Amino acid sequence: MEKTRIYCRLEEEDDRLWSTTIYQGISEYKAIQHYKRLHHELPELFCNNHFLNLFGNILVFMPLGFFLPMLFARFASVNRVFLFAFITSLLFEIGQYLYMLGSFDVDDILLNSVGALCGFGCYRLSLFLIDRYRNRLSDDK
Repeated sequence: MEKTRIYCRLEEEDDRLWSTTIYQGISEYKAIQHYKRLHHELPELFCNNHFLNLFGNILVFMPLGFFLPMLFARFASVNRVFLFAFITSLLFEIGQYLYMLGSFDVDDILLNSVGALCGFGCYRLSLFLIDRYRNRLSDDK
């Protein structure tokens, strides 16, 4: 089978390359055509700066939304977690602008806040599942 390498840059100024190997020569199988096309398009999707910006900013702030209410009882409210994440992200963006480390981007503030909300949702879900598990254990006794 012939191998082809596809490279895409993560950022224009970044010299690191992300590669994947794609095997060709199995085109006679109709069922494999869909997977072959997906295998070609998937690396381009994940190397897209918009994709990395969207999910990267959300994932970075998810731990904040998860651990903040766990460590501090006053952050057990979704409104307080959102406000804290919003202010924290705003301070990061202002710092980037003042120290010329990047650009001030409102999208980052919103996506970081959404990430904290997703983390808070995971926290509340984990509390629900733990409580359900404890109730199940107490019912079995």
